[in-house]
Amino acid sequence: MLSPVGFGQARLTLPGLMPDARGVVAGRELVARFPTLDRLIWFLRLLSGEPGPDELWLGMRILHGRSALGLREVLALMPNPPGQAADLVARSARSAGGQCFTGTGRHYVQYRDARAPFGYDTAEVSHDGADLTLYASDSTAAYRVVGEVPLERLLFGLELRRRPGALESLVPVGQGSLVYLTVRRGLGGRIIEHLVRAGVRAEASLCEPERPSAFGVSTTYWLIRIEELPPLDAFGTLVFEVVGQQLSVRATRTILSRLEERFGGHLPSPPELLAADAQVLRDSGMSARKGATLRALAERFVDGRLSDETLSRMPDDEVEAALTEVPGIGPWTAHGFLIFALDRPDVLLSGDLALRRAVERAYGLDHLPTEDEMTALAERWRPYRSLAVGYLFASEFEEAT
Repeated sequence: MLSPVGFGQARLTLPGLMPDARGVVAGRELVARFPTLDRLIWFLRLLSGEPGPDELWLGMRILHGRSALGLREVLALMPNPPGQAADLVARSARSAGGQCFTGTGRHYVQYRDARAPFGYDTAEVSHDGADLTLYASDSTAAYRVVGEVPLERLLFGLELRRRPGALESLVPVGQGSLVYLTVRRGLGGRIIEHLVRAGVRAEASLCEPERPSAFGVSTTYWLIRIEELPPLDAFGTLVFEVVGQQLSVRATRTILSRLEERFGGHLPSPPELLAADAQVLRDSGMSARKGATLRALAERFVDGRLSDETLSRMPDDEVEAALTEVPGIGPWTAHGFLIFALDRPDVLLSGDLALRRAVERAYGLDHLPTEDEMTALAERWRPYRSLAVGYLFASEFEEAT
């Protein structure tokens, strides 16, 4: 499997691993390696902005691998279609703090793009039976695959909802509003499936603009017309947060569905909730304490102490102070409201158990991180801690389903 290519240098040869016209060695598959999940997310954001082929996304797998040294890392495995796709992947991986490898089966050598297309300093081939072996220019790492996160669950694991505040000026929401999305062909099917599951009324068409010449590259994309995004105001978000306290996502959705059935297919407004008998909330599956918390919230929205407008104008600390005055609402609920309702970019749920579990898994820790450890570790996420929280939640919910 090793063949000499120069003095003191050997090239690893595998079926399907061969130089292209430029002399760049490429196999049938690519692997991008990252030390943490947040690096992978940044890689996906960069790669989605490149004009790469749809095959990269259609065949992509996200794996958690553990090396012989016990390090847990994130591996993105994808096909290597003809053309310059490997260069795009390698460039995006480098920018996100990762590395790109190419090969077939279980063995992958570090990809050398047009900047460094020559052989590989591979001294020997590993025979330890690992699921994946990556031969870098300075080391060899063998990995056992310990988990997989489907790409669509990573991208769409969060609940689809309206976000009052910063996005209101960008995305029209409510009856009679129209939203148009243009989506890369490879991701279109997954987005359409997600919209269907969320009950969003939409139409989709596969479009291919006229090419400037017969030799032009196709830019086929999905055009999705969304008739109406499901509205969810500040009070509705707080209903979701309160109901979900100490409950799984599945149990929370079950209670919310029952609550909507008792209010004509929608979540109750503050006046509707105050006018309803307390037993209506109990029949939905809520505890008496949560019912009392929602009634106290509804009173504040009705008398004007709280409103969408005033909450969206408040800084983060004032929002937390205003919400935690309500019995039954603590920092966890207030911080969740800042992230998911007001779209505040730099908020951390340091005490959330699901988030701590996700961090333990993503960073390969041997224990559940404490709140102080979470706060220290999340310093590197600033000023986008909310974004990191969202993706980590998505990965945790995927592990649970």
